[in-house]
Amino acid sequence: IKGIKLQKGDTLRHKFLFVNKGEEQVEIMGYTTSCNCNKITVTKNILQLKDSAFVEMVMNTSDKLIGKDKITATLTTNGQRKYYFLSVAFEIEQKK
Repeated sequence: IKGIKLQKGDTLRHKFLFVNKGEEQVEIMGYTTSCNCNKITVTKNILQLKDSAFVEMVMNTSDKLIGKDKITATLTTNGQRKYYFLSVAFEIEQKK
């Protein structure tokens, strides 16, 4: 995701839709983030066939520098595809 503009101190929130399109149950087993400032929430860890869940990335921009930046996370699953890379690019502007 690109092109998000925020003012310093705003909270960035972005939801990714995660859909099980496979033939078996999939479990979201864990995740890693690019920094401690990035919090992840998963609405459902086990997805049955054709089931879906939201993965939300939340970050407060108070400690971030003015300018362009991005946050990332990698989800780990037990499915055929083991890793999913999530990224949100944004720009922080000085508070007006």
